[in-house]
Amino acid sequence: MGKLYKVLVDSEHDHLSEDGFQYRWMSIDEMEADESIMEKNDDIIAFVKTKCK
Repeated sequence: MGKLYKVLVDSEHDHLSEDGFQYRWMSIDEMEADESIMEKNDDIIAFVKTKCK
């Protein structure tokens, strides 16, 4: 099983590029509002919500 880390991102940048991939930070609310994310990861988001209060 993987590890879960809680971090505070304090940056003017809301994205990261690494090894040709684009990443961006999203809040739980933003992820829950995205249908595509919820179709694929609703169980993971629910898990994170229970562990990071």
